[in-house]
Amino acid sequence: MLSLQKANYLSEWTMALEPSLQSFESYKAAQTTARLSTICAVVLGLTVIALICLIIVLFPLKEVQPMLVTLKDKGEQVVRIEPLERNEKAQILLMETLSRQYVSLRETIDLQTEEVRWKHLSLMTGSQLNEEFMSLMKPENQDSPFKKRQEEQVTREIQILSSTSLAPSAPNIFQVEWISRDRHKGQIIGQGHWISTLTVSLEPHEVSLEDQYINPIGFTVTHYTLAQKGHQNAQE
Repeated sequence: MLSLQKANYLSEWTMALEPSLQSFESYKAAQTTARLSTICAVVLGLTVIALICLIIVLFPLKEVQPMLVTLKDKGEQVVRIEPLERNEKAQILLMETLSRQYVSLRETIDLQTEEVRWKHLSLMTGSQLNEEFMSLMKPENQDSPFKKRQEEQVTREIQILSSTSLAPSAPNIFQVEWISRDRHKGQIIGQGHWISTLTVSLEPHEVSLEDQYINPIGFTVTHYTLAQKGHQNAQE
């Protein structure tokens, strides 16, 4: 009988103590969770700080470089990309290409494409040379050869024959050889064989958002002369 009473007493004591035990376990679990949260927050904070320091250190190394893309293998369609300043031959090739484009824009005579061509030309020409060219081309200039040909309804198409760099003696001077064909109502009425000599440079320039793709590297012609092949005299 005494043993039964003792067992009942222990059972009642255990039941009374059980909520306290549950509260203690919950407290321990909460403490563990808090510690883990603190550790995670510290680790995350240190990671963020490390990333910020890494960005600060590496940011000055980031710079925009012009790149040349060339087709390496036509079968596999593999391209090679390299910075221009590390490849002198590639830079000369680019300058020659832009010099050929410049001559085509300047020497073509076609009233329908005149506005677009001259806009592109102005973005590739130094300020003084551009003023001289536009002064020659303005309608009130009675001596303008372009104006005269337009009044006569003459168009001119040009064909680029070759382009040459005068490097290393004059690395910023390029010559473009080309022929012209003047037409009137579709019939060829005259031909010429010419050599254009360009002094060029890469200059920083500011353009509108719309025009930024016309001349993204700042190719600028600062001096331009034109001579008929086989003749000594040159036209500015």
